[in-house]
Amino acid sequence: MGQLGTLALAAARTWVTTPPHPLFWTGLRLLAAHGGQADVPALVAGLDWLDSRPNDLCGYDELVKGLARIGGPRATEELPRLRRLWFSPHSYERAGYLRARMALDPDGASGCLSEGLWDCESAVRLLAARQVTLERSIP
Repeated sequence: MGQLGTLALAAARTWVTTPPHPLFWTGLRLLAAHGGQADVPALVAGLDWLDSRPNDLCGYDELVKGLARIGGPRATEELPRLRRLWFSPHSYERAGYLRARMALDPDGASGCLSEGLWDCESAVRLLAARQVTLERSIP
C-alpha cells in the first residue's frame, strides 16, 4: 500500500465509493495517507463503515490519522467519535487517537495526555511524556 502513494489516489477515490469493492479498505487507507480536503467525507464514511462492523473494529487509527493530517472543520466535527474511541478495546490504536486529538483539538487533548502517562501502551506513554508539562510545587 505504501508504494502506491499519490499515484493511486484517483483509483482509490473510485474504490471507496462502493464498500463491497475488494480494494475498499485499501482505498480508505490511501486517502488517509495521501488524500486532501475533498477526501474527508470518504474518510468519515469509512469511520461509519467501521462502526457498522461490530466484530471488526480495527483500523480507526489509520482513518483518524488521515483526518488529523488533513484537518479542517469537517475533520474537527469527528472529535466526539475520537473521544469515544479512546475507550476502544484496541489499546494499540490509542496513540493514533491521541495524535489526532492533539492535532484537531490541542486544548482538549490535555486530559488524555495526562491519562496517557499511565497507559498500558508504550507509544501512548511516550507521546504523553513528550507533551505533558510537569510542574513541581516548592513549599
